[in-house]
Order: sequence, then structure tokens, then C-alpha cells
Amino acid sequence: MTSTIERIDYLLKDDSMPSMILLDGSWGSGKTHFIKNKLEPHFKKKSIKVVFFSLYGVSDLNDFRCKLSSAYLANNPDVSKLADSVNGIAVSLGKIFGENTSGSVGAALSGMAGMAQHAFLANMKDFTLILDDLERLSSKNLIKQILGESIELADNNKISVIIAANTSQINDKNDLEKAFIDTVTYRTTAEKMVDIALEHTQFNNIRSHKALILNEVKRLNFTNLRILKRAIYRLNRVFGDIDNNSDLDMDTSVKIVTSIVLSICYAHYEAKLSTKTIKDNLPHSTRLHTYVKEHKSETEPEENTKAARRIFNLQHSLNDEVVDFCIGDTLEIDAIEAFCLPKKSDPLSALISYNYLHMNEPEFIEATEKLQSFIKSYEKENYAMWIRACDVALYLSKFQFIDWPRNEILNVSRDVILKKTFAPISTGGLRLRFSDDELQKIHEDNFERVQIASQKEKVDAFTSRMKKSWLSVEDEAKQQFNNLEFLQFISGEFFKDCILRWDIHNINAFEQYIYERINSIDSSYWLNLNEIVGTLEEYIENEQEKLKRGILSVLCGTLKNACNKVHS
Repeated sequence: MTSTIERIDYLLKDDSMPSMILLDGSWGSGKTHFIKNKLEPHFKKKSIKVVFFSLYGVSDLNDFRCKLSSAYLANNPDVSKLADSVNGIAVSLGKIFGENTSGSVGAALSGMAGMAQHAFLANMKDFTLILDDLERLSSKNLIKQILGESIELADNNKISVIIAANTSQINDKNDLEKAFIDTVTYRTTAEKMVDIALEHTQFNNIRSHKALILNEVKRLNFTNLRILKRAIYRLNRVFGDIDNNSDLDMDTSVKIVTSIVLSICYAHYEAKLSTKTIKDNLPHSTRLHTYVKEHKSETEPEENTKAARRIFNLQHSLNDEVVDFCIGDTLEIDAIEAFCLPKKSDPLSALISYNYLHMNEPEFIEATEKLQSFIKSYEKENYAMWIRACDVALYLSKFQFIDWPRNEILNVSRDVILKKTFAPISTGGLRLRFSDDELQKIHEDNFERVQIASQKEKVDAFTSRMKKSWLSVEDEAKQQFNNLEFLQFISGEFFKDCILRWDIHNINAFEQYIYERINSIDSSYWLNLNEIVGTLEEYIENEQEKLKRGILSVLCGTLKNACNKVHS
């Protein structure tokens, strides 16, 4: 099959009309990458000089001529030296005639430059001119003018001209048909797109799974190289977490994140689906077409919903946090937790991740037994994993994978959530999606209480260290309690114990920490703050060391300001 370069070479030999070729391809198809990495090196290997620039931002014909002249000079050092000499003459004339006449000299030289430019353009020969982004010019008239100028250069100067464009974005194509010898349509294969997208990836692990990425690219019918590169960039970030965690089932984890990230990026950037449409159609089960609630939206066309369901034919669950990361609304993510990645030789983890299709029957039975025990257990667990386990059990019950009745699962979930102690939960909370409405209600009714209880346990461990020295926990406070959440758990009496132990450096550092976060203090902390202020005022009255008393007074003033701010 004739390659794109072979076709261009063949057409450039046609001398029946000015040597101009249109390279047509959609946005993101890889035209510019092809020109820079394939076409330019091909011409240079044949000792053909190339002048290449984008027409994006060109405002008029004169601007085009200036850009062409600059690009030509940049590729011809000898001519560039001559231009520098002319510029040196202008500077010298300014010095000779004095500063007061330099403006007149400049104006005269500018007029000379205009005439010189036409002569300069007329004498440019022996090169191939490649122009990109024709469709981005501001008007039909400017497109016509630049095509005319290019034809004149090709005809009179005997140079070859190749113009790259996305013609689907040009309404009037009459001028295109008249200007070019022929059109070469640029299309890239899925294999080439993946190769290009993986060129500068950070982790070898991604490149080693090229076949997996390629399968997804073909399934989704990716056509935009820029969007694929964007998706690979997101994968880089997630693969970093996977590479650094030896406990994960590596192959399964890679399959999960590859399918999820590529699907969401394709849906949002190439299929142009809104964030709302994507989130409304997230799969909650192994096969979206077998289990997704019907969603009727007043603002989203029905075809968008169908498109989303076609794209998300995934074998695992998703959540809003993952979507936000893939579309760039969230820059950081705990990939292991958010993607619910399975651990090595852990059938329970695999089951909670909806990754049971690779199990045999005995492994599946073992996994479901562990799932049931895990849900019923009162031992301290990760809340997100436990509530997902409940959701998975309800799904498996619905489709008769297991014999555990739905009502019994819900009753156990209600009982355990009231009595179980969970590991500390992030202060940002969790963004979970449920396949069962009843379980979602159980979660919503109890989550705030669960979060506060888990947070208190975390704070208790923190405050026991804080009492000894603020400086020893300051970094931890900035990372874990940037919004001063621990204030809701400490009393005036506790704080009195702190300042009895702290030296002036600890007190000063604590005051700075509070001062920098006054705008982040929640109004629900007011009672605790007020009590701390009262304790401080009493302590200050009896403090004999003047330096410490002064620093405590500064702290007291900062806390009073915080009280007034949250109480107003």
C-alpha cells in the first residue's frame, strides 16, 4: 500500500500546475506530528530545505509574509547574517544623526523594508514550504489571500507548497479545489496512534502493556491523538501508584485503570459527553447493559445517554472521584483506593473490585464466603471497602450469584454500621455510587456519625502527642488537619495542659498555625474556641514570665478573632 510520504513525493513531481498539495486530516489525527517527525526528516534526508510554520494567529497577508520571511531566515544562516547587517546599519544611522532624528530614520527604513520584503520574497527559492492549520485563519477572505500568495510563490519561485488543514472546518471549499494539485487525506492507524502516545511515557509498565491499551483504543474507536496523549498522561500518574505498591494484583490492576481512564477521557473529550452524562451512566456492575438504572434527563439528549452506555462497557465499578480525575477537575488521587484495585491472592479484594470473572468456581465460593464474613464482622475496617462489600453482595444476590437474600444483607448492614468502629476516614469524605437505593440511604443516614467517630479516634492519637509538643506534630497538623478539625475535640482544660508544657516557641508556632487558617475555621467549633479563650485569659492573669505572657496574649487575640469570625 502506498504510504502518505510516497504519495506526496509522487504528486510533487507533477508540473502541470503550481506544485501545491493539501494534506487533509481531522483535529488531533496526528498531522503535525507526522510533518515534524516524518515528512520534514524525509525532505532533509533528500537535501531539500524545509520552511514550516503554523498559520494559527496570522492576522493578515502582511503578517503572513513577515512570518514566512522570519521562518525562511531561521533556516538560512547566510541570509540571516545579511538581515542582521541591515539591522546594524539602522542602529548606526541612529547614532550618526542623533536620538532626535532616530524616529525619522526608523520610518524611512521601515518604508524601505516594505519594498525590500517584496523583493526578498521574490528571490526565495529551492525549498519546500509547509503550512499548518489553514482552517484556523480568521476569515474566508484571508484563506483566499494566503492560498493566492502560496500559488504565486509555487509558480514564480518554483518552490513546493504543502498546506495541512482540517477541511471539515472550512465552509467554502471552492478555493481549495482550485488551488491544489491534489488532496492527500491523512489518517493514522490505531497502532501508530498508540506508538506516538507512548513515546514519552514515564513508566515502562505502560509501554509493556501496549497491546492492552491498543485493544481499548480500537474498542472505543479513538481518532484524536491529542486526547489519547491526554489519557496516557493520566495513566502515567496512576501507574506510578501501581508500580510502587507490591501488594497489588498487578495485571488485573493495570487492566482496570487502563479501561477506566481511556473510557472516561474518550467519553468527555472525543465523544463530547458532559461530566453529568458520564457520572449518570457510570457502571455499578460487571456489565453495564444488564444493570444500570434508567435515567431520564431534561438537559441531556437521549443519544448521549446511549453513547455513554456504549462506552462504559466495563468489568468493574466506578465512582465520581475517578471521573473528576480523568477529566482534570481533580489533580491528585489515591489511585489504589479510588479505583478499588485488588490485592495479590486476595479473593475478597478481587470480588469487591468486581473482578471475579478470572476466578474458578472454588475460588469464587471462597471469595463469597469471605465477603459475607467481612460484612458481618465488627472488627475495625476501612469504611469505603466495607460499604462497597455490602453493595457487591446486594448485586450478587440480585443476579443469583449467591444465596444470601437481599433483605438479610440490608438488615446486617444496618446493624453493623451502628456498632462497628471504622478506620479514620478522610476529612474530605467519600464519593461513592451505589447499585442499591436502600443501601445508599443506610450510608447517607449514618455516614456523618461514622465519619465523626472515626475522626475522633484519629484526633485522640494526634492530641496525645500535641500535648507534649506542638512543634512535633505541626507538619502532621498541616497535612491532616488543615481546616483545624481537631479543635472540635479539645477542651479548655486540655489546652491548659498544653500551655503548661509548651515553651514560647511551641506557643508561637501554634499561634501562626491558627492565624494562617482563620478563614478555614468551621462555625461549629465556636464553643470549643470560646472555652479555650476563657482558659487562656485566666492563665495569662497568673503568668509571671513576661515573655511567655506576651506570646500567650498574642495567641489569645488570634483565637478571639477566630471566635468573632465564626460567630458573625
